[in-house]
Amino acid sequence: MYGSKYGLRPSSWKAMAAIGRYGPMSAKEVCAHTTVEPDKVTRAVDRLVEMGYVNRKQDAVDRRRVALSLSLSGRAAYKEIERITRLVELALLEGLSRQERDGLHAALGKLEERASGLLTDRDAWRRVAGTKYAGKRRARKGSP
Repeated sequence: MYGSKYGLRPSSWKAMAAIGRYGPMSAKEVCAHTTVEPDKVTRAVDRLVEMGYVNRKQDAVDRRRVALSLSLSGRAAYKEIERITRLVELALLEGLSRQERDGLHAALGKLEERASGLLTDRDAWRRVAGTKYAGKRRARKGSP
C-alpha cells in the first residue's frame, strides 16, 4: 500500500506514522512509539529525510535535540496512506457483527496494554520464556 506508490519500507512507514501522529519528536521518541529497533529508526529517518518526507530541525531550547517533523509532501503522503488504511480497515470490519467488533476492540485493547508492559521492561520476555533465559545478557565490553 505504501511501498509501491511512496517507496516506503515498513520501518520507514512506522517512523513516518509516529512522526505524523505525535510529532514533532526526536528519533528516540520515534522508537518509543514504534516496534522498530533504534538502528533501523535512524536509517528509516535518514531515508525519509532523503525522500523529502521528513524535516530535521535543531530544537531551539535544547540544542542537543533534533526535532523531526513531516514536510508538506510527507504530510500529504501520510494523510493519503492513513485514509486508505482506514478504508481497508472498515471493509474488513464490515464482515463482523457489532457484537463481534466490540469484542475484537476489547480484546485488542487488553493485548495492547499487556504488550506495552512486556515491551517496556527490558527483561520481561526473559521471565516469560522461563529460567533458561532468565538473567542471561551479553557481557558488556570491559565487564567480567
